[in-house]
Amino acid sequence: MLQLSVLFTLLMTLTACSKQPEYADASAATGAEVQTDAAIPATDQLRQRINSQDKPELLMSEQINAVEKSRPMVKTATISFEVKDVYQTALQLEQLANDFAGFVEQKNIQKQLEDQIRRNNTGQEGTQTVYSKIRPHASMIVRIPSAQTQRFINTLPKFMLFLNEQRYEAKRLELKLLQEKLAQQSTAASAPTRTASPLATEIAQLTRQEVVDRLHYSTIELDFNQPARVRQTQDIDLHLLAKQQDGFLTRLWHAMVLGGVGFMDFIVTAMLLWPLWLVLLIAGSLIWNYKKRRGGRVVKIPENQDI
Repeated sequence: MLQLSVLFTLLMTLTACSKQPEYADASAATGAEVQTDAAIPATDQLRQRINSQDKPELLMSEQINAVEKSRPMVKTATISFEVKDVYQTALQLEQLANDFAGFVEQKNIQKQLEDQIRRNNTGQEGTQTVYSKIRPHASMIVRIPSAQTQRFINTLPKFMLFLNEQRYEAKRLELKLLQEKLAQQSTAASAPTRTASPLATEIAQLTRQEVVDRLHYSTIELDFNQPARVRQTQDIDLHLLAKQQDGFLTRLWHAMVLGGVGFMDFIVTAMLLWPLWLVLLIAGSLIWNYKKRRGGRVVKIPENQDI
């Protein structure tokens, strides 16, 4: 009985020792899961922090100070950013300008070729596969009512993936007119003396109208592009095709055929000039007969005749 009790105690001890590492492993796994779950929000926060740095929620303050209210300002802005789709964003910006009672003054969309690689196709002599790295790019000039400039600019982040550059300028109307007048004086000075005065007057009127237009409508230049795309096309390698030639016998046969065709073409072309050949034949016959008759009239003197 005593031996059975000792054996039972040993078995219980061994069983308890074998379960402790399992509990330890389970505790460690649970701790790792907790740490992983805790790391996920931290990663999301980091990603949100990075996105907030690349694309801020607001680009400008919409509060208008007393100085801006009391003085007429000519506002200009330049914003450069990256979007998901250039064409779709351009259409959305046009609609946005209409919603703000503005208009698009200029729009230009193009695809910039950044890199290109050519590879010959196996089994298809003279053909190539062309891989082109293309980046769609767009530039727009939007005119927005001056009072709505800040609101319009603050609606742009929803179209952005990344903000690259932002510039804003607000100048008094008098300073803007002074700059334009200085520029027009240099233009009028280069004109002839007789036309300098009328030209200066006309330029001054146009400058005044242009600055007043800029006063009522701010000028916003938008420059945006999208991530590069790879375009795959098929092309023909003309240099490789030019180097490929047939065998000697084949080329010799083609040369004989071309020579025969050329000779027949020459005969046909010569027959077009048959009147010329007829005139030359008649003229040659007359000249030959004339020389023959003249040669027959020559009198021969005997060599041994005594005088």
